[in-house]
Amino acid sequence: MSEVTLLKERIKALEDELEEIKGTNNALKKQAFSNILAEQKEHSCCDLLERVQKASKLKNDFMAGSGYEIRTSLNSIIGALDVLYTFAESDEQAEYVDMAASEAVRLLENINRVLDVARIESGDIDIYIESFNLKEALDSDFYALSLDAHGREIEFSCDIDSDVPKSLRGDGLRLSQIVAGLVGDRIRYTRDEGAVAVNVSSDGYDTQNRILLRFSVTDTGTPLEEKQFEALTTFMARNMEASKSHPLAAGDASLGLVCAIQLAKIMGGTVGVESNEQGSTFWFSLPFEDAVATSQNIKDIEPSKQPYSVLQEKKILLAEDDMVNRILITKMLEQQGAKVVATLDGKQAFECLENERFDLVLMDIQMPVMDGFEATRKIREHEKGSGVRTKIIALTAIADREKCLQAGMDDYLAKPVQKQEFLEMLGEYLTRSALVVDDNLESSQTIVRTLIEAGWRVTTAETSRQALYEASLGHFDAFFLNTDLPDFKGESVIEVLRKLEQYSGRRAIIVGLSSETNGSQASTPLDALIERPVAQEQVQTTIDSFFSAGSTATITQ
Repeated sequence: MSEVTLLKERIKALEDELEEIKGTNNALKKQAFSNILAEQKEHSCCDLLERVQKASKLKNDFMAGSGYEIRTSLNSIIGALDVLYTFAESDEQAEYVDMAASEAVRLLENINRVLDVARIESGDIDIYIESFNLKEALDSDFYALSLDAHGREIEFSCDIDSDVPKSLRGDGLRLSQIVAGLVGDRIRYTRDEGAVAVNVSSDGYDTQNRILLRFSVTDTGTPLEEKQFEALTTFMARNMEASKSHPLAAGDASLGLVCAIQLAKIMGGTVGVESNEQGSTFWFSLPFEDAVATSQNIKDIEPSKQPYSVLQEKKILLAEDDMVNRILITKMLEQQGAKVVATLDGKQAFECLENERFDLVLMDIQMPVMDGFEATRKIREHEKGSGVRTKIIALTAIADREKCLQAGMDDYLAKPVQKQEFLEMLGEYLTRSALVVDDNLESSQTIVRTLIEAGWRVTTAETSRQALYEASLGHFDAFFLNTDLPDFKGESVIEVLRKLEQYSGRRAIIVGLSSETNGSQASTPLDALIERPVAQEQVQTTIDSFFSAGSTATITQ
């Protein structure tokens, strides 16, 4: 083979190799270009997600701020109407004031629902456990819903099975929101002259011995379309938790329906939907405690007198920067006989407490100079080692209950302040409490009767073991202990009681009950001793010697 032929073959091979390299190079260029596009797209998506999250946070912050301003103004309106009602000169005037107050409260409830949409979407939703009456919780919303239904000639009914407890422990407000959301949605999509029915039944008990209640809302409206049904069932199957963001979207379902489903899921419930030609049934199941069964574990004897009378002659410190709220709250308290000292900020409140004693402090959170949290922390630091712990209740529209308790406050009352709820809470905290531990029926009845007539709240126990259990549940201002009980071990029982007080920072008096012939209590560290037979005068004299009339100042050590 000639040299020329070999060169031609070599050139041909090189050309083929070059074509292959070009092909590979083009493929690499395409891959590189695709990678660049993908990376840019990923960055674009990340930027978009970040912008959406920022916009959502901005919206929620705006809603929270606007809600605070609106609710503060409404608080002033409702408070002014409450005060004006007491000065009405005729039944007609009182009726008009009551109508205005009712509409203001209704407006507030609607505003709260709007604000809850943002909270539910962001996962920033609080669940409160408290006792409530099931029928009363549902009735307030059902009244407005029934008017809407009857206006379209839709039959609306609610049936609660006989085995469902009347009183429950849980979040009654959130429950009514869920039911109202479902019922309102079903009335909206039910044909005129149709029907919407609510049924509440028991689904048994869960592993924590909580009763499971099933709420069903059935309508005679148009059956759900397959696409909508699938979107709703997919949404219901999602795992939802509080403190996590959950987009409020389930096909073309209404916002009220989606919020109701989301709330039920966040509260640990299960939800479902069934639909056919006759209509649709939305249901959810939630766990609750039986409030009656829970309360039977504590043998409390409540004072028979009007709860607000305990406010008479009490010294209350109010820290509130808003002039209208300050005037209204002061007026409400003075109408009940309380003595009020009002300050404009937390610094002034702290300075007042440094110089004099108060039975209770009402603390706003958002104030100039020093806010309520900082003021409360300074007050608790100042009280350390003194044996004094002034009761502090937060009054605010936006504060977190847990944050208030962590700062050292005793409780939290949301604005706008409702007069009855406000006065009942103050009555609860200003009423002294005693634990009577005595197996002698006659002396026990004498002590209980004397304390109740003096306005005290009384709990009874028959053994030292029961006494220690009751003391572990909450603070008492006084203990009346039968030192002759077989299981009474003197200093050991009192030592446990004193150790429990280290957590609350409040000291109670301990009064011994013993026969004249028993002198074994001489070495027991009692604050006072009552010898049998017990007389009302002895009990009254004992409590008067430690607690001055009209004061709830804590006994110092």
